[in-house]
Amino acid sequence: MALTKSIKKWFPGIGHATSYGSALGVAANVGNTTVTVTPSQPCANGYIRVRNSTVGAAATTELTSITATDGVTTYQIYGGDSAASTAGQGIERMIPFFTNLALSSFSVVVAVATANCTVDVEVAGNY
Repeated sequence: MALTKSIKKWFPGIGHATSYGSALGVAANVGNTTVTVTPSQPCANGYIRVRNSTVGAAATTELTSITATDGVTTYQIYGGDSAASTAGQGIERMIPFFTNLALSSFSVVVAVATANCTVDVEVAGNY
């Protein structure tokens, strides 16, 4: 399923996003997959969106962590889901963040069991 509604379309309701980055259709094989997103410019606040773009019939998906760095300091933005999805069901997460740092790189770790799938990750925000 294509990413037809980007989180950029959501920002008119909460303010214009001046920074955006994405990694779309990333293959998430059985085990942990780390997806790194570098936004167009550093940002201190905004949203991270993580979703399955395809799901294997028996696949389970779990968002295990999100970290971000300004190149010196690394923050944990999200500590992870408490449980994986049911087999064959995808995930869709919107994680807000707000910090004093100018975050320039975001790392999202997704755990997949039983069958492979693909994930989309977007970061949009402001400084």
